[in-house]
Amino acid sequence: MAACPRDAIKRSATGAVVVDPAKCIGCGTCAIVCPFGVPYVSARTGKVVKCDLCDERVAAGEKPICVETCPKGALEFGELEEPLANRRQRLARHVKGAALVY
Repeated sequence: MAACPRDAIKRSATGAVVVDPAKCIGCGTCAIVCPFGVPYVSARTGKVVKCDLCDERVAAGEKPICVETCPKGALEFGELEEPLANRRQRLARHVKGAALVY
């Protein structure tokens, strides 16, 4: 966010990092400095594109569409500690029923 020369990248009220395409000049600075390699400049629009975590849906109390429609239920959305606790419980159930092999 700090690297954007046009202040086009902000954190929304839900905590998502979002790009304002009206302010974006497509310089790609954010894409270069992002440690996660997430934003990219669209060849079609010449503007930066990245997932906005369905910011409007989350603000309305809904889950992002990818989480809601994942056919295998592999995606989770929520506070970081909540998904970690759920993962630990699933792992504990899995390990309890399996023999450990060394």
